Amino acid sequence: MLSRFSIRYVIGCLYITISLCGIGCLFVQEEEFAPSVALSPKTELELSDIIVTSVEGDFIALLPKKWSFIEKTSLQSPDIFAIAINPEFNSSLVFSKIPYSEKKEIALLDNKELIRIGLAKHIAKSNGKVKQIGKGHELILGPKKFGYFEFIGSHQTQKTRSIVCLSSLGNIYEISLVPVPVTGKTTPTDEVSDTLFRSFITAIQY
Repeated sequence: MLSRFSIRYVIGCLYITISLCGIGCLFVQEEEFAPSVALSPKTELELSDIIVTSVEGDFIALLPKKWSFIEKTSLQSPDIFAIAINPEFNSSLVFSKIPYSEKKEIALLDNKELIRIGLAKHIAKSNGKVKQIGKGHELILGPKKFGYFEFIGSHQTQKTRSIVCLSSLGNIYEISLVPVPVTGKTTPTDEVSDTLFRSFITAIQY
């Protein structure tokens, strides 16, 4: 069970990072995308039976084993519908819905366009201080497809990993694996974070 101090401290650290959320305009050239990557349907790490679902019920996922939800606060973006934290308090999963005004065009968006929208959100809110790392690409898991990209903020030392997907109801969802800068704790290695995120993605339904 998290103490009130621990929860408030972690939420404070998360707010610094999550405050990079917003909406804007960004154009990414075709050559900026890497080839699609096929994921194995077999999870590499055990998942829990704790379910996270969107408000409209068109996105469902399972939290990793031993992860737990933390309370939302008025400081966070209203588009965030859930935040989960690992037992070490040094890594979090942030679940959000990305507002998109062009409803008539939303069904035509592919994952490259979703990556553009996701990156634009973070870049606009940070006044251009967020920088993409590497190239975005599509993740393929059987019939499911996701847009994937990585970025880093001006005050971050480790990258955030994000996936975006378009639900059956036409909603755009972003799930980010965010390092939490807690004093005295080291953040997970890239290998640990990559394995965890791949495992988490296998159970997503949208």
